[in-house]
Amino acid sequence: MKAIHLDRDEAMMTGMNREDFVAQYASGKRDFSGVNLRGIALSEMDLSAVNFQDVYLAGADLESVDLGEANLQGSNLRGADLGGAFLQNANLKGADLRGANLMGTDLREADLDEARLAAADYDRNTHFPTGFHPETAKMHLVA
Repeated sequence: MKAIHLDRDEAMMTGMNREDFVAQYASGKRDFSGVNLRGIALSEMDLSAVNFQDVYLAGADLESVDLGEANLQGSNLRGADLGGAFLQNANLKGADLRGANLMGTDLREADLDEARLAAADYDRNTHFPTGFHPETAKMHLVA
């Protein structure tokens, strides 16, 4: 059996699987702050305006998800697949997006202040906030 290493912050969080998350979301819950959703598959869901502040989403499958106006402040999205995701007006302040897939992602008007984006992949179809420079953030252009 392979051991799974949890960092100290992740180990302190309440874990939630996909079934529980979907059930709670369907019942109207929108505040998931501080929850551990590591590796969860939520692709193509409409999660607009959800509160994912300080959520652990490392390695999550968020491909083509609608996170418009969502609060992802301080969240860990390392290595997450956000390809084709809609993040217009999302709060990503201080979020960790290192190594994430942002190809085709719409980040227009998103708050990327203090977000860590080194080694995140983007392409010519990725839309950034006005004045944002992916080269300065040490992002990786995929041709």
